[in-house]
Amino acid sequence: MFRDDKARPVSRLVATTATITFKASASHAHSNNTDNDSDNEQKVHDRLRTMIESHPFNYEVNLLLPASHDNIQPVLADLEALYTKATLPLKYFLDDGELGGYSWLKSGRLLALSVHERIDGADVVAIDGRGKMILSVTKDTYEILGLEGKPAQCDTKAMRFVITLDFTEQFMKPRKKKFERIRWCFENTFTRTFDFYMLGSNVENNASEPIPIPSNYPSFIHPIKPTVTDMHGLVAPIPEEFLGHLLPDNAHSKFSEEALEKLQDMYEWIGMSCLEMKRLQSDNVEKLDPFITMYSHPEPNYVQRYSLIKWKGLIPSRLIEQIWYMFSKRLSQTPNAISALITHGFRDAPISFHDCHHGYGANGEHLYAMVAWHVPSARRERWVVLQQVDREDGFS
Repeated sequence: MFRDDKARPVSRLVATTATITFKASASHAHSNNTDNDSDNEQKVHDRLRTMIESHPFNYEVNLLLPASHDNIQPVLADLEALYTKATLPLKYFLDDGELGGYSWLKSGRLLALSVHERIDGADVVAIDGRGKMILSVTKDTYEILGLEGKPAQCDTKAMRFVITLDFTEQFMKPRKKKFERIRWCFENTFTRTFDFYMLGSNVENNASEPIPIPSNYPSFIHPIKPTVTDMHGLVAPIPEEFLGHLLPDNAHSKFSEEALEKLQDMYEWIGMSCLEMKRLQSDNVEKLDPFITMYSHPEPNYVQRYSLIKWKGLIPSRLIEQIWYMFSKRLSQTPNAISALITHGFRDAPISFHDCHHGYGANGEHLYAMVAWHVPSARRERWVVLQQVDREDGFS
């Protein structure tokens, strides 16, 4: 779908002719060829790990693998987590008692996000897992709150403000002036409760764990477990022939127009696969009515069995790193076949990538996809990272 140059696009993207596409540029889309050189492999993995860690508030992870259910199920047992759902006032996070949230917050071991509130019209609170609390509030709330903030990066009308409180600072502790000022505001001007999704990280092994909540606040623990769908007869593009020969070898080089178009087609195929669209199955190819759908399968292609694994909830970056590690180790088992890891952020989170302010805009999307395949003839792995954000996002 082509857009009018005067119209405001749904997403701030490099590919200007698409309604929804990805940021494929020198700074936002990378293709990497890894070989047996361990230094190069480490650099690629460090770059991918940094990107995962830069995006803390994730509600869904989709993993698309060219493998059967029976082959993938045994490795999923350890890829689970727990998080807490609780209704709390903000003063809970400043309580330094045994069951208070302050010790978790101060140590940078707490990830939390208020839910059921719209980022474009209500107050949203988040704790980023590194000791910072982010308050994204309406103008009305900001005027009575009593804490200093800044206009949201994505709000041109100055109707939203973002207040960032860093509890790792030396003087941000009980009985210090700045801390007590925040406590007073949470006890007097901003006293409402929020529904939170939250989890902590274990000091010894960094594994996620639920947060203990005092009995006077409603709470319960919710598991994050993978679900697996077997997808038979998927018509899949042959990645190296379809796209690989067009990708630049240098991670800092720009993509050609042809490569961008092919990337968009592959991205569309991955998205449709994650939605389990029947039109991608080989036994439906001849049934596609051109008057109903204009979709055509990327070529060259072949028929492959896939597994689609999904996780939903407040998904910590640590778990996503473990999923990515498993995914990357399996690439050589299925040469010349696309594997993809797609992570969706909470649409009403106050930040997206690298602490950039996030707004809802057209659809509130902020996500990334890691696409990879093994090329045995060249003894390399291809990696492509795609990032997409809504137009009202500071990262755009």
